[in-house]
Amino acid sequence: MDADEKTFNLLILALSTFPGRDEIHKLVKNTYDAPNGKDYEGFYQLEPVPKYLFDEYGLDKILMVETEATTVPKKISRGDGEMIECSEAEYFKKSIADYAENQIDFIECIESGTRADFLSGIINQVMELKKTNNPIRIFVDIHGGPRENQQVLDLLLSLLKKADIPIDSRDIYTVNYMTDKKSHPIEHAGSSYDVMNFVSGIDELVNYGKTLSLEAYRENLSSAELDTLQKMTQISDAITLCDIDLFNQGLSLLRRDEILFGGDVPKDPGYLYTFRELVRNQYKPILDAEDDVRNGWEPDLVKEVDWCMKKQFYQAALTLCESWMTDYLEKNGVIKFSDSAVAMAENKKRKHDKPKNWIFNTFIFGNNNKSGRNPYFLNRYINKTELITFSVMAHGSDHNINSDFWNFVKKHEKVKNTRNIMNHAGDTNQAGEYFHDKQELIQGIKEYLGYVRALLRRTSNNPDAYIYVSTGDEQ
Repeated sequence: MDADEKTFNLLILALSTFPGRDEIHKLVKNTYDAPNGKDYEGFYQLEPVPKYLFDEYGLDKILMVETEATTVPKKISRGDGEMIECSEAEYFKKSIADYAENQIDFIECIESGTRADFLSGIINQVMELKKTNNPIRIFVDIHGGPRENQQVLDLLLSLLKKADIPIDSRDIYTVNYMTDKKSHPIEHAGSSYDVMNFVSGIDELVNYGKTLSLEAYRENLSSAELDTLQKMTQISDAITLCDIDLFNQGLSLLRRDEILFGGDVPKDPGYLYTFRELVRNQYKPILDAEDDVRNGWEPDLVKEVDWCMKKQFYQAALTLCESWMTDYLEKNGVIKFSDSAVAMAENKKRKHDKPKNWIFNTFIFGNNNKSGRNPYFLNRYINKTELITFSVMAHGSDHNINSDFWNFVKKHEKVKNTRNIMNHAGDTNQAGEYFHDKQELIQGIKEYLGYVRALLRRTSNNPDAYIYVSTGDEQ
């Protein structure tokens, strides 16, 4: 930045209506503590943050998100006995202009038309300001406005980020009225937005499954495009609900979709068709395969887990591993179960458990009594009294598959425990080994998939090499 280059400071906030429902609205003077150590006063709740930012950073412009209600004149009385008739927007502008000695300009964005048109108008205003005022710094005051306009601010933050106009979470403010202090503190509020972005995993899949812009264009979509949108929404819903069956069904349907994968160009290409390459690229890692795109495709669990991790769908990735890895390894010849082992599991498992997953959990929660390196005998008490035993043996000449398998089992324990904590808000004190934070989870799943790929390579290079699971009395 050049020494003479001044940052343009913009504040975005949503106006609230005056308190009370009487014909005359009574305003009370409040005092606010600011991070710069100063106290600010005001009769209207949206006054303190702009005053603080003007003193601290020199505000240039305020973008006011308004409803029709905040533009209608009302009678108000202030604590000093003065009677005024004006709207919330008029009161706010005069109060801030007086404080800043008319050094701040205002943009009024009054909600009208569809929510999409309203948001689009605000985005365009901000983008235009960025073009003509570079560099620009955007502040947000989130504590004002009715619930509908709070939603507008939430959506606006996400959309600005996608328009390459990110807002630093440290520049998001609120006022804390939930204290016993006479003076209300002005506080940073960006941490909640950081958490929201992390948990929701705002990325291409969710956006194309439930994105506001696509939903807003429903009336302009053809029946074929609506069908495509429904398939993407199914995938998004499946991710949200961690419903893996629904997830794979959605992927299978999307893979055969005419808009995304059809060969013929429609007579009237619509909105979705125009952006189909962008949409296809989001799903490409899990929909690509050697099979024809229209026929014979089956989901690949390792690709799905890897894709979910890259998209920050951590809970879905853990659920995929915990619920389906046993089937995946069996399908690819890495692990085989004796009939007696499956029969025992059918008899002993809980109603909702899959029998082979139940056996797999024995590897995790059983007491491992080793009789030499091979075979391994695992003992597990069920119902705290009944002892069951499984034998886990490496078959074939490649005995290294044994160490790879047990390294994988140790990671699978962490996967299962972490998934249980996330899905059920479990007690971490009783959880056993688990991934403690985001970085540990990312690295742990990377290593976990590494062991899976190693097992797949061993079986692929030597089909006679696999892990054989049987009951202890079969030995």
